[in-house]
Amino acid sequence: MFKKLFLAFIFFLNFINLYSQNKENPLIIKFENDTIVVKKTKIIQTSLYIKNNGNEIISGELEISSTNDDITLLKKIKQNIKLEPNDFIYIPVKAQLKPKTFSSEILVEAVLKTADKTFNENLIILPEKLRNVNFRLINQHLTFFHVNDSISLNFDISNNGNTDQLVNLVIKYPYGFSKNEFETIEISTKAFQDTTIHIQKFINKQMLKKEDFEIHAALYYKSGDYINSFPIYVNSVKQNRTFRDLNIDEHRYQENEIRLSNSYNTSSNQNNLNLGINANIKISESERVRLNSQMEYWDDSQNFFLRNTILGYKNKSFETNIGNLYQQGEIMINGIGGEVKYKLTDSLDIEIGFIDKTYSVMETFKNSKGYSGWAAFNTIKQNNARTRTFFNYDFDNNSGINKYILYHSQEFIANKNLKFVYQQGLSTMVDNQNVATGILGGISGFYSSDNWSYFGNHIISSNQYAGMRRGVIQLNESVQYKYKNHNFSLFYNYNELSPESFNKFEMFYNNQINQNLNLGYRFSNRYFNFFLAPTYNSEKRTNAYFSEISLFKKVGVNTIFQINNFNKNLIINTTFDAGKILSLNLDQPYSYKIGLGVKYKQFNLTSQYQYNYASINELNNPNQLNSTYESLNTNLMYTLNAFNNRLEFSTFINYSLNNNLANIIVLNNSFRFEINQNFRVFLSSNYNKYLDGLQYSNLNLQAGLIKNFDPSKTKTEKANLTVHVKYNEKNKTSSNASNKIVFINNKPFLTDAGGKVRYKKIPLGTYEIRLQNDNEWLSDMIVLKVDSDTEQEIFFNKTTTVSGNLNFEETKNSFDIKKDKGAFRIDLTNADGKVYKTYTDDSGRYMIYVPEGIYTISIFNHLPSAQTEVVENNIEITTEIDKPITLDFIIKIKEKKSEVKKFNSVKF
Repeated sequence: MFKKLFLAFIFFLNFINLYSQNKENPLIIKFENDTIVVKKTKIIQTSLYIKNNGNEIISGELEISSTNDDITLLKKIKQNIKLEPNDFIYIPVKAQLKPKTFSSEILVEAVLKTADKTFNENLIILPEKLRNVNFRLINQHLTFFHVNDSISLNFDISNNGNTDQLVNLVIKYPYGFSKNEFETIEISTKAFQDTTIHIQKFINKQMLKKEDFEIHAALYYKSGDYINSFPIYVNSVKQNRTFRDLNIDEHRYQENEIRLSNSYNTSSNQNNLNLGINANIKISESERVRLNSQMEYWDDSQNFFLRNTILGYKNKSFETNIGNLYQQGEIMINGIGGEVKYKLTDSLDIEIGFIDKTYSVMETFKNSKGYSGWAAFNTIKQNNARTRTFFNYDFDNNSGINKYILYHSQEFIANKNLKFVYQQGLSTMVDNQNVATGILGGISGFYSSDNWSYFGNHIISSNQYAGMRRGVIQLNESVQYKYKNHNFSLFYNYNELSPESFNKFEMFYNNQINQNLNLGYRFSNRYFNFFLAPTYNSEKRTNAYFSEISLFKKVGVNTIFQINNFNKNLIINTTFDAGKILSLNLDQPYSYKIGLGVKYKQFNLTSQYQYNYASINELNNPNQLNSTYESLNTNLMYTLNAFNNRLEFSTFINYSLNNNLANIIVLNNSFRFEINQNFRVFLSSNYNKYLDGLQYSNLNLQAGLIKNFDPSKTKTEKANLTVHVKYNEKNKTSSNASNKIVFINNKPFLTDAGGKVRYKKIPLGTYEIRLQNDNEWLSDMIVLKVDSDTEQEIFFNKTTTVSGNLNFEETKNSFDIKKDKGAFRIDLTNADGKVYKTYTDDSGRYMIYVPEGIYTISIFNHLPSAQTEVVENNIEITTEIDKPITLDFIIKIKEKKSEVKKFNSVKF
């Protein structure tokens, strides 16, 4: 009974409280949300709640509005409200931010005016802060004539976000062009504003000799986040030019050279004469011949060796190689033999091969260590998934073992972000007495998204599997998550190696198990990188000689700290690793490793000090455990480039101290000088000396000459192209156009007095020819197929102007829209469908230069069609020389429709 009286008392107090509130607040007016953060859609949808808490009827005029120009109420609300006691109503509110919103906070106000009182409620709108900077190159192809000519690097930076941004423009110049290889410019960009950057540079003698070169420009946010980058092609203007294949110039040193050298070694007192040939010759568009060979003559022993010699032929569907071959399947083999690869279809190819394990062509086959043969089938499915089926037979003379291996791998999911591959192997080993069967199985996977990535590799094989991966268990897992400049990673690796011998001639000394767990964090931007990773390592090894050293466990942490100052060509990094050894009974169980690296221009210094053991590989015998392991390793390298990269010199010094092994110093030097494009001379030296323990030093000297050659020079058909430029006025050829710039595949030429330029010895093919237009003369680009010596006429057409203004037409009942006149596109289309484009400026004016002819001129109205329309569009005009045309466009703003609606209160 007492409990019921108590509840009744509480209810009575609550009623009295509500009654008093109603008396104080007869009307409740509030937005559904007090504050709204507007997302990228920039659409605001909410409602206004009004309730009559009083005992009398409330009526008044409600208006919802905003004085901020950055927001538009899609339906302006101004209406009469009448609410009976306890009635309530919801008023929907919908608004949209304008494309360029500068405000950080926008206020929308609801005002309800009754006969004796005014009620107010505010809605705060917070536009989402957007970072959106675009980077555009105004002119990607620049030209120059002489030394001290200037070139202008012009960039447009558009800040389309609603926040001011600091950005860095980084420009990389070619060697010899400027004092610093990198130039960094910090730029402050305002929201919704464009910034144009002009950088003027001057051509020096080195660049004039180079003729053509590239400059690279990239833009980054202040935080280091990448925005965009472009190459800029800079070319000298010539009247006549001989074609030069840049791709061949880039690779000629590696693929097409004859090298003659002599080396001398002080420890053996021996001279070696070396001749090397490396050629990849293009005999047609689809056929190549390959020849590699290395010959050596040792004068002291009077021995001659022919090694690394291979002759090959390749076309679109067939390839064969004979000589010293290397094959990596389930067995790694090299020797003398041959192979054939044939492409049956676009998705299927086969290969077969045979190798005798004799390594020098001049050696007799009695020194053979065995032989091996293989056959393989490779397929590519429609989803780009690849399969490989491989059969290998191998015989080893030393052990007398015949090996038969069938191996298959299959990608059963293969796309850009997700890939799974499984592999399986079956093998048999046979000698005179025994037979053993082995298997292998594995699966690997890869996944990536904008923030996440995963890689896993899992392999297991039996202890007498005949392939390289005998007795292997591998579990490798990697998961990474990236958020802006932050990268989180988790790595786990388990590797076990426990092969078993098949007969007494096979010997495996070490069985081992390695485990590694790594949890990493990396922060990186353009100027600063930091890495932190706690680690756990466990290594177990059974050694036939030192079985006491069998287990090594360690926990620790690895750190990397790097500072980049590309403007000063300086990079500094430090590393610090610390850990505790858990498995060995050491007086000093803690291990440290400290490193420092400094790269300044051509200098590169690295130094590392280590205290105590960091890996089982540093333990060679049990006696080492009586002392603490210490080492110091220092490297210094200097590289010099001079005479437009024709001269290269580098020196490398290594100084290594170790309390378990002998200390050593190593000094390497190399010198190269390019006499011309076809000849280089080089000189190198290598000196190493043990500073204690072993009294040993050695100096090796080598000097030589390299002859480069063009592999396609004698085989590729070439032609000469002459372009004759003429003026065309009123469709009549008038005169030759001299001193005009012509671009042929973006290479600039200057016409001579006869209006001609010549491009010599060009490969047969398709070429784009365009003229450098101006306001008075205009020419369209042409595409020309050159299959023999060709002379092509191209015309400059005299232009006339079409101009006008854009105007708006409106009445007092027209829609209230923002009447920006800029950025309306104007198209002029001629009878052949060629389109000439221009845009109106902020005042609505446009002007365009076109050749005479008949055109359809139109304006593209990007304003809402429900609110605006073009009064007259798609107008046909006829242009004539010296008779400019003026044509204005009018955009009519439509009137709003007026509707009268009766509002009733909504009851729930």
